[in-house]
Amino acid sequence: MGKRNEIKPLGAVRLCLGIVLFWSGLYLYVPILAVYARSKGASLAFVGLITGSYGLTQLILRIPLGAASDRLGWRKPFVLVGFVVVAISCLGFAWAPTPGWIFVFRALSGVAASVWVATSVLFAGFFPHERAVQATSILSFCTALGQLAATSAGGWLADRFGVAVPFLGGAVLAAAGILLMLPVPERRTPVANRLTLRRFLHVATVPTLTLVSLLAALDQYAFHTTLQGFVPLYADQLGATKTELGWLSSAVLIPSTIMSLFAAMIAPKVGETRAVGLGLLTTFAAIAAIPWAHTLPMLIGVRVLHGLGRGLVYPVTMGLSIKAVSQEERASAMGIYQAVYAVGMFAGPAISGVVAQHWGLNAVFWSTAALCLVAAIPTLVATSPRRAIRPAE
Repeated sequence: MGKRNEIKPLGAVRLCLGIVLFWSGLYLYVPILAVYARSKGASLAFVGLITGSYGLTQLILRIPLGAASDRLGWRKPFVLVGFVVVAISCLGFAWAPTPGWIFVFRALSGVAASVWVATSVLFAGFFPHERAVQATSILSFCTALGQLAATSAGGWLADRFGVAVPFLGGAVLAAAGILLMLPVPERRTPVANRLTLRRFLHVATVPTLTLVSLLAALDQYAFHTTLQGFVPLYADQLGATKTELGWLSSAVLIPSTIMSLFAAMIAPKVGETRAVGLGLLTTFAAIAAIPWAHTLPMLIGVRVLHGLGRGLVYPVTMGLSIKAVSQEERASAMGIYQAVYAVGMFAGPAISGVVAQHWGLNAVFWSTAALCLVAAIPTLVATSPRRAIRPAE
């Protein structure tokens, strides 16, 4: 097995801050994206496609990028390219004159997010193999912190200085991230440990990886359908300002950030797979309640509940995806995991856009909630309270 990366404390701090900046750049404009697209003439169905294009490019690219990272033995160059693409996509949004161009640059932002495969493995490599869930809990915290800071500020910036400012700000954050990440050290994976096609196919058929990837896809379906797609439009109908749209995003991300820190402690006690089921059950309750939230405070309340559920599902499934494979296969496993969950990122908004166009926003929330319930019940029933997935030898 390849040796674990060795970094100095300053390098670890730089990596964590770089992760925060990466996701801040990608999320600064998220609270206003759907409303911005509508203002440019996009239909509800096309808003769904714009939101889903972010997942579509990740679905296409994450497995090849994960395999390439394992094959070359490097993670950091992929991460730096990701920051560059974030900046380009943000500048493109600020310029985009039509919904079609918004679609293009949202798809490009998905290209940037695809390098999260390499970032995740670079970070997880600083931890012992058996502590994968703990590593991904910290990683999820840094991710959520960046998303939270960005979405909290994005709506306010748009209200105060104009809708172009969150997009331009995202480009500035990406540029800062490049400067911060350049000194972060990385040890290349030894040649003898690099991935072959046979080993990749073996990784792709690991049952644990398949299960947690599918559960994560459903979590992403629910998250992107609501946060980046149709909750902002629902709140807009209630008369919410752009600043208040940022509050709604924060209402999900604050509890998600906090819960991600506790996920590593909760999962071993209740069982890792069962913890995912509990998170999905919480998500079901939160989304099913949205149509009955007729005021902004009520809507914020149910979004907090969704954040608690996501904060349990996301880090645990991510940790399990790499816990079941060896160190040198982690980028491929993470690429498969993230490519499968990208199906949910694309399918959720795309399908929900059609549902909203024909049956209204409430139908989007009820159908999404129903899917979470369908997955949560068998996951809870089929797992014993203390069952845990053993790490790969």
